[in-house]
Amino acid sequence: GNPDQQAALLPALAEGRAKLALAYLEGNGQHDPAQVETRATRDGDHYLIDGSKSAVLYGHLADHLLVSTRTTHGVSLLLVPRATPGIISEAYRTHDDGWAADIAFSKVRIPASNLVGGDGAGLAVLDAALDAGAAALCAEAVGIMWVMHDMTLDYIKVRKQFGATLSSFQALQHRMVNMYMKCQLAQSITMAAIAALDSGDAATRGRAVSAAKAQIGRAARHVGEDAIQLHGGIAMTDEYAVGHYFKRLTMIRLT
Repeated sequence: GNPDQQAALLPALAEGRAKLALAYLEGNGQHDPAQVETRATRDGDHYLIDGSKSAVLYGHLADHLLVSTRTTHGVSLLLVPRATPGIISEAYRTHDDGWAADIAFSKVRIPASNLVGGDGAGLAVLDAALDAGAAALCAEAVGIMWVMHDMTLDYIKVRKQFGATLSSFQALQHRMVNMYMKCQLAQSITMAAIAALDSGDAATRGRAVSAAKAQIGRAARHVGEDAIQLHGGIAMTDEYAVGHYFKRLTMIRLT
């Protein structure tokens, strides 16, 4: 954004007085920020936005939407107050008990000054932001996996079966070691991805983040499923946290 946009919005975002949601996915089944059919047509000193966005996380609660649109020179980003006439949102719960919304835009009129960056300059910014967001989700997943590992380790030290604690069975010790190694590998590759965010080369950054996403996806499933199985039936109850952590891990993998 330009200095005026930054001064108007960033302090409010940092203080929690304003909420922002990113609207970039569309209903064509592609997780590709370049697949943009939502159009913003220039009309004097304004843009008219027509189209729709899918799975906008907490979009129905945001004060502003950052919307990727196709303009004259390519993909551009527009800052859109959610209360602007012509916006219709349909909210629904997500698997991890969060929220998302499908949002439609019909002749939504926005001042041209709400363009974030230049006309057609949005894709590079969006790619960098999505890489940063993916790295942050990887870090969240690592934290969740360590918590699940520790909860499981504590549980098998006190849970008894056949007159002995579960932790005394060598087969379960091996499974705990495998969980531990998955957590360590996930943590290391996430640290590498976060370090690569400072790289000036988009390809280097993208490779590092993609590698972390792939490793986190495999590790999250392994750690999550083992944590559920080693806990047994208690992990399937709403009152116990492990199942809720696994829901969040599943959501992160899919996101």
